[in-house]
Amino acid sequence: MPRPLIGICAGIEQARYGAWDEVVALVPRSYHDAVQRAGAIGVLLPPDAAVTRDPSELLDRLDGLVIAGGTDVDSASYGAEAHPETKNTSVDRDDFEVALCREALRREM
Repeated sequence: MPRPLIGICAGIEQARYGAWDEVVALVPRSYHDAVQRAGAIGVLLPPDAAVTRDPSELLDRLDGLVIAGGTDVDSASYGAEAHPETKNTSVDRDDFEVALCREALRREM
């Protein structure tokens, strides 16, 4: 029986490593390690506009979903005003993760 495939949502950040200084999709390694210890395969999920519009295609291929921590969530994504200390939001990531969460909850995933 194949191991479960677990999507781990990733942030988009500027990173410098080795010879590169690039915009990257990243998530702390501890998320992958935890998924692997649980006997599953972790796959990185950077924000994707097509998936935001229709998360079904992606969720049809996954057995589970991890929403990893990251920058502040844009309060507009849930209809509230921003707290004065809210900073470094990512509308693309928020929209992507909210769409995935809504569909995953609808499926009782």
